[in-house]
Amino acid sequence: MLSYLTAQLKYEDMPLALRVRPYAEDDEIWQRLPHLVTLTHTLEEVLSDGMPMPDYNDTLLEFDGDVHDAVLADGEVFLVETFNGRRTYYACVSSTARAEEALQGLISRYATHDLQMGGKRNHAKKFYQRYRQDFKWPIAGDT
Repeated sequence: MLSYLTAQLKYEDMPLALRVRPYAEDDEIWQRLPHLVTLTHTLEEVLSDGMPMPDYNDTLLEFDGDVHDAVLADGEVFLVETFNGRRTYYACVSSTARAEEALQGLISRYATHDLQMGGKRNHAKKFYQRYRQDFKWPIAGDT
């Protein structure tokens, strides 16, 4: 699995944990993979601040890898956001239909997890740019 840059921010007085792919700053990725697909997991065990309980979070490692693998055939997860009892995976893909089919298989496999899928055609770059503007986190090369 490719590496992430991480950031811990505050939003609405609550912690917001981010994992962002370093290549997300490269326009080439958005040309190859223009569509946005999301998978939101409502976490079962959270602390009062909405972050997952550490032991529970450890149990999600396999699921996390499976989300990445499901998208990998058609794109990349470029951002993972954990906030207010939810973890959302944002992926840029070349075909929403293929990515949604792969994620639907994942939803069936993890039927005990509360999972919601979404997305928007030709929206990945615009979403990332708006998100990057709203939540300023350090990226390699920032000063």
